[in-house]
Amino acid sequence: MNVKQEHLMKIFTQILLSILMISNQIIFAGTTGRLAGRVVDDTGEPLPFVNVVIMGTTLGAATDIDGYYSIINVPPGTYEVKASAIGYNSVTYQDVKISIDLTTTIDFQLSEASVELGEEVVVIATKPLVKMDLTASTSIVGDDVISQLPVAEIQDVLKLQAGVVISGGNIHIRGGRSNQVAYQIDGVPVTDVYDGSSVINVNQNSVQELQVISGAFNAEYGQAQSGVVNLVTKD
Repeated sequence: MNVKQEHLMKIFTQILLSILMISNQIIFAGTTGRLAGRVVDDTGEPLPFVNVVIMGTTLGAATDIDGYYSIINVPPGTYEVKASAIGYNSVTYQDVKISIDLTTTIDFQLSEASVELGEEVVVIATKPLVKMDLTASTSIVGDDVISQLPVAEIQDVLKLQAGVVISGGNIHIRGGRSNQVAYQIDGVPVTDVYDGSSVINVNQNSVQELQVISGAFNAEYGQAQSGVVNLVTKD
Protein backbone atom coordinates (compact mmCIF):
# COMPACT_ATOMS: atom_id res chain seq x y z
CA MET A 1 0.00 0.00 0.00
CA ASN A 2 1.54 3.32 -1.10
CA VAL A 3 1.40 6.65 0.73
CA LYS A 4 -1.59 7.90 -1.26
CA GLN A 5 -3.64 4.80 -0.47
CA GLU A 6 -2.77 5.06 3.22
CA HIS A 7 -3.89 8.70 3.23
CA LEU A 8 -7.22 7.82 1.57
CA MET A 9 -7.74 4.99 4.05
CA LYS A 10 -7.24 7.37 6.99
CA ILE A 11 -9.74 9.84 5.53
CA PHE A 12 -12.29 7.06 5.00
CA THR A 13 -11.82 5.83 8.58
CA GLN A 14 -12.30 9.33 9.99
CA ILE A 15 -15.49 9.85 7.97
CA LEU A 16 -16.87 6.49 9.09
CA LEU A 17 -16.17 7.25 12.76
CA SER A 18 -17.83 10.67 12.42
CA ILE A 19 -20.97 9.11 10.93
CA LEU A 20 -21.15 6.56 13.74
CA MET A 21 -20.78 9.26 16.40
CA ILE A 22 -23.47 11.46 14.82
CA SER A 23 -25.91 8.57 14.41
CA ASN A 24 -25.43 7.69 18.07
CA GLN A 25 -26.57 11.19 19.03
CA ILE A 26 -29.69 11.41 16.85
CA ILE A 27 -31.40 8.15 17.81
CA PHE A 28 -34.90 9.19 18.87
CA ALA A 29 -36.93 7.66 21.65
CA GLY A 30 -40.41 6.29 21.13
CA THR A 31 -43.31 8.72 21.40
CA THR A 32 -46.24 6.50 20.44
CA GLY A 33 -47.82 3.20 21.39
CA ARG A 34 -49.56 0.32 19.62
CA LEU A 35 -53.05 -1.14 19.78
CA ALA A 36 -53.57 -4.76 18.78
CA GLY A 37 -55.92 -7.67 19.34
CA ARG A 38 -58.31 -10.14 17.75
CA VAL A 39 -61.97 -10.11 16.73
CA VAL A 40 -64.10 -13.26 16.97
CA ASP A 41 -67.78 -14.15 16.81
CA ASP A 42 -69.96 -15.81 19.46
CA THR A 43 -68.53 -19.23 18.63
CA GLY A 44 -64.91 -18.07 18.90
CA GLU A 45 -64.32 -18.16 15.15
CA PRO A 46 -62.15 -15.32 13.78
CA LEU A 47 -63.87 -12.52 11.87
CA PRO A 48 -61.91 -11.09 8.93
CA PHE A 49 -62.34 -7.60 7.44
CA VAL A 50 -63.78 -6.07 10.62
CA ASN A 51 -63.15 -2.34 10.92
CA VAL A 52 -61.43 -1.35 14.18
CA VAL A 53 -61.31 2.42 14.66
CA ILE A 54 -59.92 4.67 17.40
CA MET A 55 -62.74 7.16 17.86
CA GLY A 56 -61.89 10.83 17.49
CA THR A 57 -58.82 10.09 15.36
CA THR A 58 -58.02 9.01 11.82
CA LEU A 59 -56.37 5.82 13.09
CA GLY A 60 -57.80 2.39 12.40
CA ALA A 61 -57.26 -1.00 10.80
CA ALA A 62 -59.11 -4.00 9.37
CA THR A 63 -58.71 -7.51 10.71
CA ASP A 64 -56.87 -10.11 8.64
CA ILE A 65 -58.13 -13.56 7.66
CA ASP A 66 -57.39 -14.84 11.19
CA GLY A 67 -59.18 -11.94 12.89
CA TYR A 68 -56.07 -10.09 14.06
CA TYR A 69 -55.56 -6.33 13.78
CA SER A 70 -52.78 -3.90 14.66
CA ILE A 71 -52.76 -0.10 14.84
CA ILE A 72 -49.35 1.56 15.22
CA ASN A 73 -48.17 5.12 15.90
CA VAL A 74 -50.95 5.84 18.38
CA PRO A 75 -50.22 8.92 20.55
CA PRO A 76 -50.37 8.21 24.30
CA GLY A 77 -53.72 8.86 25.92
CA THR A 78 -57.12 7.38 26.71
CA TYR A 79 -59.42 6.47 23.82
CA GLU A 80 -62.63 4.77 22.74
CA VAL A 81 -62.08 1.91 20.30
CA LYS A 82 -64.91 0.61 18.10
CA ALA A 83 -65.17 -2.62 16.10
CA SER A 84 -67.90 -2.90 13.47
CA ALA A 85 -68.85 -5.17 10.59
CA ILE A 86 -71.92 -5.63 8.41
CA GLY A 87 -74.27 -8.17 9.94
CA TYR A 88 -72.83 -7.85 13.46
CA ASN A 89 -73.49 -5.63 16.45
CA SER A 90 -70.83 -2.98 16.97
CA VAL A 91 -68.74 -3.14 20.15
CA THR A 92 -67.03 -0.10 21.71
CA TYR A 93 -64.36 -0.24 24.41
CA GLN A 94 -64.04 2.87 26.58
CA ASP A 95 -61.07 4.07 28.66
CA VAL A 96 -58.49 2.27 26.51
CA LYS A 97 -55.08 3.43 27.72
CA ILE A 98 -52.21 3.78 25.21
CA SER A 99 -48.69 4.29 26.59
CA ILE A 100 -45.32 5.08 25.05
CA ASP A 101 -43.47 2.10 23.50
CA LEU A 102 -46.07 -0.38 24.80
CA THR A 103 -48.76 -2.51 23.16
CA THR A 104 -52.32 -2.39 24.49
CA THR A 105 -54.32 -5.53 23.69
CA ILE A 106 -58.08 -5.28 23.14
CA ASP A 107 -60.01 -8.34 21.92
CA PHE A 108 -63.55 -8.07 20.57
CA GLN A 109 -66.43 -10.54 20.39
CA LEU A 110 -69.18 -9.55 17.97
CA SER A 111 -72.69 -10.99 17.92
CA GLU A 112 -74.70 -11.53 14.76
CA ALA A 113 -77.52 -9.06 14.13
CA SER A 114 -79.59 -7.81 11.25
CA VAL A 115 -78.51 -4.59 9.58
CA GLU A 116 -81.74 -2.82 10.56
CA LEU A 117 -81.79 -3.90 14.20
CA GLY A 118 -78.06 -3.76 14.91
CA GLU A 119 -77.16 -2.68 18.44
CA GLU A 120 -73.96 -1.32 19.91
CA VAL A 121 -72.31 -2.89 22.96
CA VAL A 122 -70.18 -0.66 25.22
CA VAL A 123 -67.42 -2.21 27.36
CA ILE A 124 -65.14 -0.50 29.90
CA ALA A 125 -61.54 -1.53 29.32
CA THR A 126 -59.56 -2.74 32.35
CA LYS A 127 -55.83 -2.40 32.90
CA PRO A 128 -53.98 -5.75 32.78
CA LEU A 129 -52.08 -6.78 35.89
CA VAL A 130 -48.97 -7.62 33.86
CA LYS A 131 -47.78 -5.95 30.65
CA MET A 132 -46.04 -8.67 28.65
CA ASP A 133 -43.95 -6.24 26.56
CA LEU A 134 -42.75 -4.14 29.51
CA THR A 135 -39.15 -5.27 30.04
CA ALA A 136 -37.78 -2.30 31.99
CA SER A 137 -38.51 -0.77 35.40
CA THR A 138 -40.87 1.95 34.21
CA SER A 139 -43.23 4.48 35.77
CA ILE A 140 -45.86 6.00 33.47
CA VAL A 141 -47.94 9.02 34.47
CA GLY A 142 -50.65 10.32 32.15
CA ASP A 143 -52.10 13.81 31.93
CA ASP A 144 -55.23 12.65 33.77
CA VAL A 145 -53.10 11.90 36.84
CA ILE A 146 -50.81 14.93 36.50
CA SER A 147 -53.79 17.30 36.42
CA GLN A 148 -54.98 15.95 39.79
CA LEU A 149 -51.64 16.13 41.59
CA PRO A 150 -50.95 19.14 43.89
CA VAL A 151 -47.71 20.03 42.10
CA ALA A 152 -46.32 23.27 40.70
CA GLU A 153 -43.92 21.90 38.07
CA ILE A 154 -42.97 18.69 36.32
CA GLN A 155 -40.04 18.09 38.68
CA ASP A 156 -42.56 17.68 41.51
CA VAL A 157 -44.16 14.85 39.53
CA LEU A 158 -40.76 13.25 38.93
CA LYS A 159 -39.80 13.08 42.60
CA LEU A 160 -43.00 11.15 43.35
CA GLN A 161 -41.75 8.25 41.22
CA ALA A 162 -39.94 5.28 42.73
CA GLY A 163 -36.15 5.54 42.62
CA VAL A 164 -36.12 9.29 41.85
CA VAL A 165 -34.51 11.78 44.24
CA ILE A 166 -34.13 15.52 43.63
CA SER A 167 -31.31 17.21 45.53
CA GLY A 168 -30.23 20.79 44.96
CA GLY A 169 -32.38 20.96 41.83
CA ASN A 170 -30.59 17.94 40.32
CA ILE A 171 -32.40 14.71 39.45
CA HIS A 172 -30.88 11.41 40.59
CA ILE A 173 -32.28 8.02 39.57
CA ARG A 174 -31.35 4.80 41.41
CA GLY A 175 -28.58 6.61 43.28
CA GLY A 176 -26.78 7.63 40.10
CA ARG A 177 -25.32 11.02 39.35
CA SER A 178 -27.44 13.77 37.87
CA ASN A 179 -25.43 13.75 34.62
CA GLN A 180 -26.23 10.05 34.09
CA VAL A 181 -29.89 10.71 33.25
CA ALA A 182 -31.06 11.02 29.63
CA TYR A 183 -33.89 13.44 28.86
CA GLN A 184 -36.22 13.16 25.86
CA ILE A 185 -39.08 15.44 24.77
CA ASP A 186 -41.28 14.10 21.97
CA GLY A 187 -38.49 11.67 21.11
CA VAL A 188 -35.82 14.36 20.75
CA PRO A 189 -32.80 14.31 23.13
CA VAL A 190 -32.66 17.49 25.23
CA THR A 191 -29.85 16.56 27.61
CA ASP A 192 -27.33 19.32 28.26
CA VAL A 193 -23.94 17.95 27.16
CA TYR A 194 -22.19 20.21 29.68
CA ASP A 195 -23.79 19.20 32.98
CA GLY A 196 -26.23 16.42 31.99
CA SER A 197 -29.38 18.37 32.91
CA SER A 198 -32.42 19.02 30.74
CA VAL A 199 -32.00 22.09 28.54
CA ILE A 200 -35.76 22.68 28.19
CA ASN A 201 -38.35 23.17 30.92
CA VAL A 202 -41.84 21.95 30.04
CA ASN A 203 -45.01 23.24 31.67
CA GLN A 204 -46.83 20.41 33.42
CA ASN A 205 -50.12 21.36 31.74
CA SER A 206 -48.62 20.66 28.31
CA VAL A 207 -47.48 17.11 29.16
CA GLN A 208 -49.53 14.26 27.70
CA GLU A 209 -47.49 11.49 29.33
CA LEU A 210 -44.41 11.22 31.52
CA GLN A 211 -42.31 8.07 31.39
CA VAL A 212 -39.49 7.37 33.85
CA ILE A 213 -37.30 4.35 33.08
CA SER A 214 -35.09 3.44 36.02
CA GLY A 215 -33.50 0.20 34.87
CA ALA A 216 -32.93 -2.25 32.00
CA PHE A 217 -33.71 0.36 29.34
CA ASN A 218 -33.41 -0.47 25.65
CA ALA A 219 -30.49 0.31 23.36
CA GLU A 220 -32.35 3.31 21.89
CA TYR A 221 -31.39 5.17 25.08
CA GLY A 222 -27.66 4.74 24.50
CA GLN A 223 -26.63 7.88 26.39
CA ALA A 224 -28.38 6.89 29.63
CA GLN A 225 -26.54 5.29 32.53
CA SER A 226 -28.87 5.51 35.52
CA GLY A 227 -32.26 6.40 34.02
CA VAL A 228 -34.38 8.00 31.31
CA VAL A 229 -37.00 10.75 31.54
CA ASN A 230 -39.23 10.74 28.47
CA LEU A 231 -41.92 13.40 27.97
CA VAL A 232 -44.60 13.50 25.29
CA THR A 233 -46.40 16.82 24.93
CA LYS A 234 -50.00 17.42 23.95
CA ASP A 235 -50.88 18.27 20.36
